[in-house]
Amino acid sequence: MTSPENRRILLIDDSPSIHEDFRKVLLGEANVEKEEALFDAKAAFFGGGAPAADDAAAPATPTKRDSFVLTSAHQGQEGFEIVKQSVANGERFAMAFVDVRMPPGWDGIETIAQLWKVDPELEIVVCTAYSDYSWNETIDKLGQSDQLLILKKPFDPVEIEQLANALTRKWNSARAEELMIDDLRKAEGEARAYAASLETSNRALQSAVASSEQTAELKSRFLGELSSQVSQNLSGLVEGLSQNALPASIESTLDASRDLVRTLNLVLDLQALENGGLEIMPCPSSPTEVFEASVARHVEAAERKGLTIACEFPMSLPPSMEIDPARFGQALDSLLDRAVRASTSGAIRLRGLFVAGDDYQNGQLRAEVLHSGAAPTREEAANYFEPFAQGTDGMGLAFCRGLAHAMGGEVRAGASEDGTACLTFETNVRLA
Repeated sequence: MTSPENRRILLIDDSPSIHEDFRKVLLGEANVEKEEALFDAKAAFFGGGAPAADDAAAPATPTKRDSFVLTSAHQGQEGFEIVKQSVANGERFAMAFVDVRMPPGWDGIETIAQLWKVDPELEIVVCTAYSDYSWNETIDKLGQSDQLLILKKPFDPVEIEQLANALTRKWNSARAEELMIDDLRKAEGEARAYAASLETSNRALQSAVASSEQTAELKSRFLGELSSQVSQNLSGLVEGLSQNALPASIESTLDASRDLVRTLNLVLDLQALENGGLEIMPCPSSPTEVFEASVARHVEAAERKGLTIACEFPMSLPPSMEIDPARFGQALDSLLDRAVRASTSGAIRLRGLFVAGDDYQNGQLRAEVLHSGAAPTREEAANYFEPFAQGTDGMGLAFCRGLAHAMGGEVRAGASEDGTACLTFETNVRLA
């Protein structure tokens, strides 16, 4: 839907008679009045209508020409304020006729300069009967512009009407072209945005496919390692039993049994975490006892590799707090088990810390496992707790992360201040 043409014209002249002449030319007011008077006389003479013989020559009911809307101003400053207000109201003028001589205020050249400051697109005809300014002087003051024409007095009515028609149409054509260009730019912007969104979607799909393929590859490798470990454990059981449980094989048989049970339990626990069926049941417990019990469960495995393992409490832990000792112990077990597997020498340290909150009743319980294994790089740390990224070890680390989230905490892998590999598990707790 196109907007109606702008036919608003401003006349700035200090002579009232000039305004009357322009209204006669552009609005046809004098002709309309004459036609109305003649029509009324004929109607009265013939009793309500002109004779039939004159029907062809008789005009229809007179109507004023309304193609232009003419506004008058008698000084340059007044015209400037009218144009300024029209721009503010969104009802701009298409063109203006401006007289050169308008004492005592601005002359026409100064008025035009001011008008173009508030509406640079206004078409202007400068009306003059004297050589107040030469064309070169006018150009020097206003600059070369295709929006400025000169009309010499005395005016020819045909020239006035032709200028009004031509310049208002020129103004409307320029605005229509601007709107079309704006529409094209918007369409181009929308097309580019759509193309960008398609490219983003394609990249996201490619990333998702690559991630899916990587996950599938890791999962396949994990399942292979899991199958291999289960097979080894079962083979150890069979071999131990086939040797009639001789004392030397009893321990290895028990180790294989424990590893197999642990692996199967981890699979079940991971499934429960994924399904939201793993219960966390906090109760008043001694955190120190939970730390020490977890270390005790790994002493034998550490010693078999020539490692030492111990608890450290930089500050004494509160005697009792609301935690689930079994689940928190499982988290510690996962981290210590990883540390034992990753270390070849040195010591493994499990540090327990409590960071009090603002009211001291609430705080954070933190466990740090420091070991001599290689600390993960930043890139490796991003996938450190993925279930398939670390082989069968990754299953325990993934379970540890799931426990941390279920308990309102977090787990991290990195390096301590002295460069030692460090696994950190922390959760919010309340003192009992």
